Amino acid sequence: MEEAILLTEPTEPSDAARLDRAIAFFGVTARRMSLAEFLAARDSDDSAPKFRVFSKGSTFLELLGALGKEGEGSGFWQKRIHSVFVYASGDFSALEKAVATIAGQECLLAETDPAAE
Repeated sequence: MEEAILLTEPTEPSDAARLDRAIAFFGVTARRMSLAEFLAARDSDDSAPKFRVFSKGSTFLELLGALGKEGEGSGFWQKRIHSVFVYASGDFSALEKAVATIAGQECLLAETDPAAE
């Protein structure tokens, strides 16, 4: 069975609970990990399945910064990451910064209100 990693912070239990339910709907189990735990686990068994990561924008931005400082970023992404799903969680500017960091240039994301549509 596939497993997802929910990068969480101690202050966001409601976000993680909603993600747990959404991921479970698709038959995927999820394990919650802090950013520190995730960074420590990245050096585990190379034969382990690749990570499917779910993270809010600010946490993902921290991950990008941590990997960039160590100069190991590109190899880690290729060897250990299957996919990454990043969401705003009320901090749209952090999501924009994460996308800009990945794209290597400024970007402008459109924030919409689903209730208004």
